[in-house]
Amino acid sequence: MRLGGRGRRRLGLAAVMAAVAGVLAPLVARAASFDGYSGPNAYVRVSDGTSIALNIQTPAGRQPAGGWPTIIVIDGYEGASAPLSTTGAPVYAGGHYVVVHMSIRGTGCSGGRFDLFDQRSARDGYEIIEWLAHQKWSNGKVAIWGHSYSGLEGWLVAATRPPHLVAATLSGLIDDLYKGISDEGGVSNTGFPLLWTLGYRPLRDVGAGTGSGVVLNQDPVCAANQAGRVPPDVADSPVPNYALSLGEDSQWFISHSLITYLDGINVPIELVQTYQDEQTGPRGTNLLFQRLEQRKPGLPKRLLLTNGYHDTTWQPPELHHDRMAWLDCYVRNLCTGDILNPAHRVKVFWEMHPDRTGALVSNGVTADRSWPLSTTRWTRYFFGAGGRLATARPSPREGSDPYLAGSGRAGAWTDLPGQFGASQSLSGNAGQPATDANLPDEVRYQTAPFAASTAIAGPIDVTLYASSTAPDTEFYVELSDVDAKGRMTRLQRGMLKASHRAIDPSQTDYDAAGDIIRPFHPDTNTLTALVTPGQVVRYEIEVFPVGHVFRPGHRLLLRVTAPPASDSLNFYTPTTPPAVDTIFHDAAHPSSVLLPFIPLDGTTLGPALPCGAQVGLERCGAPLP
Repeated sequence: MRLGGRGRRRLGLAAVMAAVAGVLAPLVARAASFDGYSGPNAYVRVSDGTSIALNIQTPAGRQPAGGWPTIIVIDGYEGASAPLSTTGAPVYAGGHYVVVHMSIRGTGCSGGRFDLFDQRSARDGYEIIEWLAHQKWSNGKVAIWGHSYSGLEGWLVAATRPPHLVAATLSGLIDDLYKGISDEGGVSNTGFPLLWTLGYRPLRDVGAGTGSGVVLNQDPVCAANQAGRVPPDVADSPVPNYALSLGEDSQWFISHSLITYLDGINVPIELVQTYQDEQTGPRGTNLLFQRLEQRKPGLPKRLLLTNGYHDTTWQPPELHHDRMAWLDCYVRNLCTGDILNPAHRVKVFWEMHPDRTGALVSNGVTADRSWPLSTTRWTRYFFGAGGRLATARPSPREGSDPYLAGSGRAGAWTDLPGQFGASQSLSGNAGQPATDANLPDEVRYQTAPFAASTAIAGPIDVTLYASSTAPDTEFYVELSDVDAKGRMTRLQRGMLKASHRAIDPSQTDYDAAGDIIRPFHPDTNTLTALVTPGQVVRYEIEVFPVGHVFRPGHRLLLRVTAPPASDSLNFYTPTTPPAVDTIFHDAAHPSSVLLPFIPLDGTTLGPALPCGAQVGLERCGAPLP
């Protein structure tokens, strides 16, 4: 298998950062100094004089000879304003670790200027880890635990290579801030990225809803740090930089994305990903694992994959215990289970669902040495007349299917998952006539029912031959499971703006046969890359990875439409005019989808679950019309 990366233009920056970290190592280890306790927090002054807040929890009982190891969570919300036991991070440390909650600069009780995912904050983490390693209760070993915001910060800190950092377990990551969340396929997402950047993050900065007022009253240092906080540097914030990029990828996104700092990761690392992550997206963690494997095949690494929402990455006991086992192995030299089994470096948890007690459990596990799985059988299904999706190539005159793109942005999911209150319904006309011209607002293609349980797991590529009446248009591809009663459960999506169709072959992923399994679109120089109205153009569309078992009698449904106005926490803002788009599926224009089928030999699956029972997949729609 040939694997790409974000590109040669990033290697220079990554190499420079690694070199800088190496030069700074002997200096910053001595730079952080204890600044005293006040209220619930400890304060450490880092090398530029900024006061960083820590909440330090030591285990009950007598300190062991040589001291305890430390788990640190590097947070940009309330951070040190709250102990980790109230935030859902590693509360099952078993009394074997000192657990530290750190506020990054400009947030929580820390001083300084806040800049999102900047290298100064990463350097603070380096200095704090080295300070922790030299405390009288420490045995010198520090590990990073992170999920979502603290996961992204944890990666950036790990990439600075603190000498006393020995392991990390991270989940809910974004590999690339542009491609993975802000503009998937060049389609502008003004939902979660803006809601989080401009609203949720600033509100949680000082611990909204976690008793931060009490912290301030008890902690004058915290109050002083917040009162004297330097405003964020507007010139380096994501919103103006995005506006200046005119909707294209830019140096700001590159310098603030995790994938830029692959070369800095040098400790055993475990990564966790859910396929239906409505916040940080379903792409990042598995792709970071792939790229790490390409760059550093000898580095101990592990990948856990499951269906589920954003928070599912740390809630299920199976995943949480695996993460603690990973740290115990590389921090405490206590290796249990299959942690060191090279054939189990990747684990796919099938059909995660709540049991009778409400705990999340899987319905079977497939282990493998690599991702995509080494047993993957890449199989191409072709679009055909009558909405057929089959392995047989289309005939020379099989035809085409027009639909109206951009007419009310209909036919998409509008529910908000999990804690946001699912509505369990579909919006729009679901393929029914949208205009007097009797054109639907989507086209559908589906397989014949599967005769036996059939699994897919991995990235997916859709090859689309299409024309448009507009000079630019946006395609939204959605994969769903349709049961024997016609009820539809959405699995995954992908999208592409026509003007972003250019591909860099050197950074694209291919299977052994040379077929694209994940296209790489540079997302630059697009403003003049319009299409000629009416001309048939080939598009390669990345559908984000997913793992799913189609039970007997179920079918795979593929829908092509315009991006929805709302899709969970994502809001796709149209930047192209309404148009009639036409999908072609004849011998000269074989539109298709390349699927990663996985044999279930050796995997024991539990009984089939009711429609809507799987976490992340409870959006079980009414029967198709």
